[in-house]
Amino acid sequence: MLGRRRFLESVLGALTVAYAGCGGDDAPAGAVAPAADAGDGTSGGIFDLWRQLRAAIAQSPDHLRARADALVATKDPKALFAFVRDSIRTLPPLTRFESIETAVRFGPDSVLRIGAGTPRERAELLVALLARAGFTASVVRGDPDGATNAPNAAAIAFGRAIELPFEPAPLPGGSSGNATTMPTVLDPDGLKAKQVFDRLRPVLPAGNATVPTAPDLFGMPLVALQDGGSTVYLNTLLPDAVYGEPAAHGMSPAAPMDALRKLSVKVSLTRARDPETPIELVARDLRYDEIAGARLRVSPQPTLPCPLFLQSTPEQITSFVAALSLYGADGVHRSTVTGKAVSAFGDVVQMGADANVSGVPLVTGGDAKSVASVSVTASARAFPLVELEVAPKDAGGNIVAGLAASAFSVQEDGKTVSVVLRENGGGPRVLVLWDGTGSQPVPNATLGKAIGDAIFAAMPNARVQVSLLGGAPTVDGFTIADASGVASALAGISEVSSPVYGGLLAAMRSAPTAIVFFSDGDAEKSADVDALRASALSSLVSCPVIAVGCATGPTPTIASDVLDGIAAASNGKFVSDGDLSNLAPVTAAIAEVGGRRSSAPYRLAYRAPSAGNSTRTVTVTVGPNATAQYAVPETRAPESDAIGVHLELDVDGMTVKRTLAGVAIGLRPSNADALAAATLAVHDFFLGSSWLVFEAGAPTLSAWLDDALGAAIGYEPVAIAAAKNDAVAAYAALETVPMRPLTTSLLAHPPLYQPDDVKVVELGPRISLHTLAPMASRAKLDILPSTRFAAYGTSDGARCFDATMLATLRIGVAESMAAHGSTLTSLGNAPLALLPQGTVALADLPAALPDAKRATLRDALNQYPNWHRVVASDGSSAAFWVVDPATGSALGILPDASGGAVDDCKQIVDVITTTMDQLALILDVVESGMATTVAVIAAVGKAATIAVAEAALSFTNPIIDPNILQLAAVLVCELEKGVASKAIPLAKVNSPPSDAAAAVLEGIVLDHALGGFSACHVGAPCTGGT
Repeated sequence: MLGRRRFLESVLGALTVAYAGCGGDDAPAGAVAPAADAGDGTSGGIFDLWRQLRAAIAQSPDHLRARADALVATKDPKALFAFVRDSIRTLPPLTRFESIETAVRFGPDSVLRIGAGTPRERAELLVALLARAGFTASVVRGDPDGATNAPNAAAIAFGRAIELPFEPAPLPGGSSGNATTMPTVLDPDGLKAKQVFDRLRPVLPAGNATVPTAPDLFGMPLVALQDGGSTVYLNTLLPDAVYGEPAAHGMSPAAPMDALRKLSVKVSLTRARDPETPIELVARDLRYDEIAGARLRVSPQPTLPCPLFLQSTPEQITSFVAALSLYGADGVHRSTVTGKAVSAFGDVVQMGADANVSGVPLVTGGDAKSVASVSVTASARAFPLVELEVAPKDAGGNIVAGLAASAFSVQEDGKTVSVVLRENGGGPRVLVLWDGTGSQPVPNATLGKAIGDAIFAAMPNARVQVSLLGGAPTVDGFTIADASGVASALAGISEVSSPVYGGLLAAMRSAPTAIVFFSDGDAEKSADVDALRASALSSLVSCPVIAVGCATGPTPTIASDVLDGIAAASNGKFVSDGDLSNLAPVTAAIAEVGGRRSSAPYRLAYRAPSAGNSTRTVTVTVGPNATAQYAVPETRAPESDAIGVHLELDVDGMTVKRTLAGVAIGLRPSNADALAAATLAVHDFFLGSSWLVFEAGAPTLSAWLDDALGAAIGYEPVAIAAAKNDAVAAYAALETVPMRPLTTSLLAHPPLYQPDDVKVVELGPRISLHTLAPMASRAKLDILPSTRFAAYGTSDGARCFDATMLATLRIGVAESMAAHGSTLTSLGNAPLALLPQGTVALADLPAALPDAKRATLRDALNQYPNWHRVVASDGSSAAFWVVDPATGSALGILPDASGGAVDDCKQIVDVITTTMDQLALILDVVESGMATTVAVIAAVGKAATIAVAEAALSFTNPIIDPNILQLAAVLVCELEKGVASKAIPLAKVNSPPSDAAAAVLEGIVLDHALGGFSACHVGAPCTGGT
């Protein structure tokens, strides 16, 4: 037998051929392994090794499913009885209020994965195994008798430890031959956990955990086996239980199992206009029997057509749909729940009967075939956000309303871009907003009538709402359809003092498409004015404001800079009109802005590439086409007000919240730079990969490795097709292969260190959050506080506390192996100090902690007010430990209040980005007409393009499969070889390629002229020359 550590190193070394991840002292962060060798392109190579590894692992005592299968084949009921008795630990129900007769945790199917289950789950497992072996059996109940009636019988049943060693069979030849390139995942003797415990425990007060009481054995579930016309009762609870001796009396049919618990998952978005009110994007419930070993993808999925992936850099991908996709432990997709569509700019699209974009209703029923002409204007004041105002008209010159986004094709400088449809021809929603401070003119009906006349003259189909600044305009409040209605509403305005920026933020919650704002511009004097200003201006980026400066009194003052800034950021108009005695400038501004809005009622938005010409040309096609130009501005308005994405889990009444990107719910970025950082983080989340990984407990090492190897072997058809350069077959194979487990999931759910005299068990599901932010090149593992732990086997509360703390610190050790930025590594050898329970003030923090970290650490600590909290007393780190006083459960917490570890994944992101760049350059050649599209598709297969785009370039998997990268290389190399050898004919140049594409072509031709083609010019690996 190979030793546990050596075999694990061999397995992990082999797996690195198919897996690439972040972290570990022995592996470059984010290293991407070479493509798997499929031998002659038919089979074999690394896949044979994986099959050998899998077969060897199946012989390990901790591979319970393989052992069960082998015993079922023997059809020996005594062997099956002994297997459950000796190999499956007994767990108590999740709460003390449940009966052992009916209580289940995660369902019988989870038992073989973790090697443990409740008495009912163990009995159900034995019944299922007996049934597979051809026997008839059922679960019954019985009351204690004999050995089970002993005073300590329950303590023995629930406190019994069962060792399941990892001892796979020898490999052919004794070793895989691969050097270890990933860290081992275990702290076999708990030595590292003990070291952390010895540093942490003296800082804490005397522990006195609530001592869990082992359930009594009345109503214990037994198995009734029909054997030769008689009934044999089987009871596996005690370690010395004998086949056919149930140690129970009063047997009767057992009640049905308890209903399985559920957990709920919700993803939401916050916007700067209303950071306290998250917008739900998608939600779903999951039963506990669905989650053992399962993964739930929580990151949105891009909605771009596949060809656009090849022409878009990550920053340009802007359209996504919120989805929660569940994959089983075997990597097979189970189900997906989709939610709202969302853009990188914070637009939230609700489909269905009340279809709208961020509250603005969409019109339906438009026919693109009726469009006879189109015009467009482009605004890049919030570059790289470019907003288009489009007017599609029929032959009679009337606006064609109700067109879908798919009716439009948009190109910038000849390159197709993905657009978001914000409005599609519906009537303008005009909000008349009145600053009701004492320095303002008194509103009246005459004034209101004049304003109303101007609005409806410029926008005949508008709907108007009138509100005080700081009032509560509503989404459905745009009901005024004539000037008289405006006059009546404005005459009813009464004075009230209101801040400018805060009032505008409140107004934007009603989803107006234009605002007529009367104010003296006297903005807030509060300390958070910078945050309010940044938020307000970002919210107004697509809602033009006609800012009317007005004031009365002995010394009327108008803050023109404030109002002009509001108008400029919103693409509106500022006019200063004193006491409003002359409304001509106001009505002229309404006519200008409103007329522009009414004449071009479609608004489309896209993200332009950051690199490019200083002046750019936009072409919009909807049948006919039109062009517009814009200049890239030097100073730019905020492009978005999406400032946070949030995750909320409800786990058996316990709520766990995480900010996936940006700032927390209720917080507002402190200034324009902070807001820009938050919106960029939100976009990065949309592009990235985020997964929840669930476990019913620590899976046995064999179970996890079997999942990993099974999924890796499932990629063999892809590797075979890629080795043959058969892109069509490769794509077909990709549709059926399983999703591989995340490498860090093994580190996130290690077995607990078990002291000799007690047994520590979970009181709920283990859940970890795994994220990759590609633009930030940042990978993170977050161990969620979704469960507590408890120690059985002692009546000493202090011993329970210490045993649970020591056991759970092993998770902290595993975190430090997953990535470098863990609590354990961040605190290092810093001196530790305990903070008092309750709310932490800034004054309570270590004096040496830098000012920039104090508020963040305070907020993080206050998310754990009832825990013991241990910080670095010298201020050297903002990470900290928390320990639950009731149980001793310990968690390492990072400065953002999450638990886990962070690492840099720049290398893997660079590989993906390079691949995208290579493909984009080749398509640039194609689009310029230098190679015909038909010939290109024939050469490499359209399917390969789709496969690469979906699987490698959308960032949906943080561990990019090397076979997918090989497909990308095949695509790029074959295109370049084809052009160089003229197998792909060059066509007449329709438009000049970009400089980068021209350089690529020049290099290809040069390489070919020199007689060699050992590598692709743009750096993709090739398998040979021509």
